[in-house]
Amino acid sequence: MPVTQLNNPHQMEFTWTSFVANSRVQLILIAYFAIMFLFTRLGEGGLANFDDCYYAEKAKEILLTGDWLTLHYDGQPRFDNVPLFMWLMAIMFKFFGISTYTAKFFSALSGVGVVILVYLFAKYLYDHWVGFFSSFFMLTTPYFLKYSRHAMIDTTLAFFFMLSLLFFLWAVKGRYGYFLLFGLAVGLSILLKSILGTFPIVIAILYLVLTRQWRIFRQPLFWAGIGVTIVIAAPWFIYEYVKYGQDFIRIHFVWLIYERAFVQYSESRHWYSYLDYLRILWIDYWPWIPLVTWSFVISVRDYWHSRDQREIFLIIWIVVVVGIMSLANEKKTWYLTSAFPAFSLIAGRYVTHLFSEKLKILLAKSIVLVFFVATVVIVAFPIPLGKERSGDIRGLVEAVKANTQFREPVLNYKLGFWGHRNSFLFYTDRSLTRPAMDVKSFKEKLQENPSLTCLTSKRYFHELQQHGSWQILKKSGSLVYFKRKFSN
Repeated sequence: MPVTQLNNPHQMEFTWTSFVANSRVQLILIAYFAIMFLFTRLGEGGLANFDDCYYAEKAKEILLTGDWLTLHYDGQPRFDNVPLFMWLMAIMFKFFGISTYTAKFFSALSGVGVVILVYLFAKYLYDHWVGFFSSFFMLTTPYFLKYSRHAMIDTTLAFFFMLSLLFFLWAVKGRYGYFLLFGLAVGLSILLKSILGTFPIVIAILYLVLTRQWRIFRQPLFWAGIGVTIVIAAPWFIYEYVKYGQDFIRIHFVWLIYERAFVQYSESRHWYSYLDYLRILWIDYWPWIPLVTWSFVISVRDYWHSRDQREIFLIIWIVVVVGIMSLANEKKTWYLTSAFPAFSLIAGRYVTHLFSEKLKILLAKSIVLVFFVATVVIVAFPIPLGKERSGDIRGLVEAVKANTQFREPVLNYKLGFWGHRNSFLFYTDRSLTRPAMDVKSFKEKLQENPSLTCLTSKRYFHELQQHGSWQILKKSGSLVYFKRKFSN
């Protein structure tokens, strides 16, 4: 080939354009950027006291107790969580060691999976350009990136949630065998977050009813899929009930699902509190909440005029997750993580229809270039990708282990109990007692067991210095680890 052909700018432009417009290349690029954004320096910063250390401790105690069915915390059975996420974390701990990285691994991996599924979902419903821009919105949602880099359940739930809905759509189009995989994914979702894992079934049934696809209800494989869900999820619940009886029912169903969701704080609720998630999203879901809100309005309008089944599916998805979660008293943004992919899909669908083919390619080139530069920067430079968490506790680990026995309690003076307990237990393998709130009760507890070591803040340690003689074992950040000094 002549040199002039190799240097032809029009040929080079055509090659670059074909590259970014190719659906397979787009998927590979999206997966690559997701991996880079979510896994780069994943092990930095430690685990947050809530909820990372709480889940990680339960996973660690699976290995300590050898009990893979009943979760334990500080040596005691705990029934508030279903076990799948802790199983996954425990597997990582067993084969790769207990660390911040292994604790966060499956959450980050699920985040990559969610981004890929957003692309596949959009391509299946619309086209590869909607997939590209929807994935872009997902990858530039700070709240999604943040909690995909935590050792928390919600991103993993979102992955299996999406997977179940994709299998459902494939099955509805006539490939009925996918109903079995739909049921499998829903069963795993239930084992991740109990009743919240059943939402895909609610979405599926509402979709079939509103689109009048009654034939599906007569399809044996649909009900076989529901049966698979029961086969996957029910044995753990049955086992816990048979072994622990009403204790399991009281804690998991009565307290966690009913009282915590609908009774706790109910006396202070007003009717407008049911709209709190709309306010929360307008605070936390930037920069895309204005676009998502407008896109949702457009989707409702378009469905009203065209009865497009794709639009109603995404509308139902959003309404079910946000609507049902709005009924609960306790509202956290990460509880809506399973709705984030639907937000990205309706936004991607809307903006793609606004752009010409030429503008889509120009934007795609710009996004790829910016993302590539971003990945180089975060790899090459020590830019913090998350907050330093539990640093004060981690700085005490060696001293605590050197001065105590495994699971020995450490006496707490005026420190917030739950604000420190999870990280202290996970990192030191020692229990932190409930706080003594005055000098008298603190000394009484030491009188009962003079060999106890103690933990407090620098502020409260200065207070104690006026009421005794103490030996400082270690200072770390705002914390002081010490014990009673005995006179010779």
